[in-house]
Amino acid sequence: MRSQYTVRIPRGVFAIVLLFPTLLAGQSVTLFDIDATDYPRVQAKCIATDADGHPVTAITAGAVQLGEDGFVRPVTRLTCPPLPPPVALSSVLTIDISASMKGDRMEAARAAARTWIDALPPGRSECAITSFNHHAFVNQDFTTDRAVLFEAVENLSGSGGSDYHAALLAAPAGALEVSQRARHRRVVVLLTDGMPPVGMDTEEIIAEAQRQDVVIYAVLLGVPASGSITEITEATGGYCIDEVASVAQAEAAFRRIYYSAQRWLPCEIQWRSDGCALRRSAALLLPGLAASTDVRYWLTPDVLPQFVFTPSGSLHFGEVQPGTLSRQSITMTAQGAALRVDDLHTTHALFRIVDYGGDPPPFLLAAGESRTLTIEYAPEDSSYAYCRVDITGDACFGNSFHADGGWTGKTIPEISVRVEYPDGGEQLVAGSDAELLWEGVMPGERVRLEYSIDSGENWMHITNEARDLRHSWRVPATPSDDCLLRVTAAGRPAFSGTMLLIPAGTFLMGNVTGHPEGLPNEQPVHEVTVTRPFLMSRTPVTQRQYQAVMGTNPGYFDGPDLPVEQVTWYDAVQFCNELSRQEGLDPCYSGSGMDIICDFSANGYRLPTEAEWEYACRAGTETDFYSGNMTHSEMLPYDPALHRTGWYGGNAGSTTHPVGMKEANAFGLHDMHGNVWEWCWDMYDSGYYAESPATDPQGPGDRTRRVLRGGSWNNFARVCRSASRGYFNPGGRNSSYGFRLVRTYQ
Repeated sequence: MRSQYTVRIPRGVFAIVLLFPTLLAGQSVTLFDIDATDYPRVQAKCIATDADGHPVTAITAGAVQLGEDGFVRPVTRLTCPPLPPPVALSSVLTIDISASMKGDRMEAARAAARTWIDALPPGRSECAITSFNHHAFVNQDFTTDRAVLFEAVENLSGSGGSDYHAALLAAPAGALEVSQRARHRRVVVLLTDGMPPVGMDTEEIIAEAQRQDVVIYAVLLGVPASGSITEITEATGGYCIDEVASVAQAEAAFRRIYYSAQRWLPCEIQWRSDGCALRRSAALLLPGLAASTDVRYWLTPDVLPQFVFTPSGSLHFGEVQPGTLSRQSITMTAQGAALRVDDLHTTHALFRIVDYGGDPPPFLLAAGESRTLTIEYAPEDSSYAYCRVDITGDACFGNSFHADGGWTGKTIPEISVRVEYPDGGEQLVAGSDAELLWEGVMPGERVRLEYSIDSGENWMHITNEARDLRHSWRVPATPSDDCLLRVTAAGRPAFSGTMLLIPAGTFLMGNVTGHPEGLPNEQPVHEVTVTRPFLMSRTPVTQRQYQAVMGTNPGYFDGPDLPVEQVTWYDAVQFCNELSRQEGLDPCYSGSGMDIICDFSANGYRLPTEAEWEYACRAGTETDFYSGNMTHSEMLPYDPALHRTGWYGGNAGSTTHPVGMKEANAFGLHDMHGNVWEWCWDMYDSGYYAESPATDPQGPGDRTRRVLRGGSWNNFARVCRSASRGYFNPGGRNSSYGFRLVRTYQ
């Protein structure tokens, strides 16, 4: 049986608790491998033992009681296969005694070992106790004397670090060294709270275990399984039980492993569940044994009755002219059960439902039945508007969908996010997985998650990359009844507000000044006409902006206002499409790898063509830089014209600098010279200028490298000229490679 410390918790506050066992000597029941994929039918495995630790199989569905969260559930099936007599085992229990194993974790280790020893048939199976930190120790060699084994377990104490290799292979005390003296079926059970060392020789361990025919199991306290420990256990016929968070869970893990080592099959139980909770507490009671267990498990939202929306749960109306109407449709389908709809309510007056696809609410949809709703958006101005459509009914999930429209960059609204779970009064068990839920932003938008265990005095980071209105969180082992969850919308980077209109026009492209340090790929100078105006970002994309859209920051130099760098051409293309989607625009790019194509007529973000870049950089000038001609072509002394407008090898101090600090050109663009190279759309060909079209050139086809323009913080002055051309393979990363955005003007 288990009990847990319970407190009265106000709304908005939740608790993190640790579970402590109340033991009935020897008698136990273990419930594990809960499978709810066929919800509301739930299946699991269970093991029961009597007061002497012997397995009990003479139980039926009518002899057990099962409840979930205080509700009795009908047990529809319970089968226990007959068990053959136990075979003699030669087991080595290998216990981590590093410094981190003190306190509760060492007690969990001792309790688990005692469970194992209790289960061994008296006088037949032999057991050895070994321990390890950076070294391995034999605490008790093989014996059938339980009292001696219990004493060895009680005397375990720890210090230092932990080394799996020492635990298993170190002579003379490694588990696989000790197992060579075994007389029966060989089993090693490793218990640790440490991770395996980098570069551990798993092949050597597996080879030695297979040579001896040893099955290796592992129990990990509070840590996830790594690839190497999973590989070792599975290759030898065992398995790993990870993220064990309590004494009771450690005992249950060893009980399961003992069954497996005996090659016994556990009982299988099935019950019928109900309700909408994702986090469940299943309590199994065997009155005849006076034994019970309480196991927490999670359902995935997709198994519960819900509304599913197609083509998605988000309607993006985009930039609709004020004073006009726009309509879009969304189809809602009842999944998993018949679902009732009592009402549909929009949270913003600019959006309304004009067609319910049938009678207005209330109505009932049978399982699998659909309704297509039509939503109308009538903007009064060009500011951004967000709406949630709430469905009142009996669905567990899918009780809302979302819509937005307007110009995201013109007016950035205050974004209010509401925590749905935990929203107050809940108890989350340390070491369990909790599904954090929130509302108030479009599902695709990223949010930052933080938690506090002291009523908001201090906040600890969970992630900056949560999206889709839910996030799975491993609850930390920090008990408190003053816990808070904070969800913060990342916000929409106001790119539209930083985009400048570049008018159509004609210019001379190439080494116009005939500077002798220009390269042949800048020739011949030729006239180019850009026939359509376009929008270009005032500066290169910053780390702050990249983080807000992609949730990551690849930059080598650290600073929110520094240009993002170490981005490949593919990264830049992906960013353009993701930002377009987030702002309800049509992505420009499709395809993958070398087959990516660009739709220049789409209204989304894209990279400039090489011609657009040079035209925008020059801004009507025909000099080496938009600030004048170059007089000093290397790093020192400073070139006066470039020093005013760009960061390069002569003045940057071997680093990038915050954008927008140098002189802008006549179009208002900053950092066109230096700071970071900027990826362009075009493939690179050194002889392309000789055959380039006179209007709107987009680069040659069937090449392997992409164009870079502008030079960077570590280049000579001559490399930063308006005419200078760089290139690299599209998958290349460098601390000097960044990009800026353009949009075709609609």
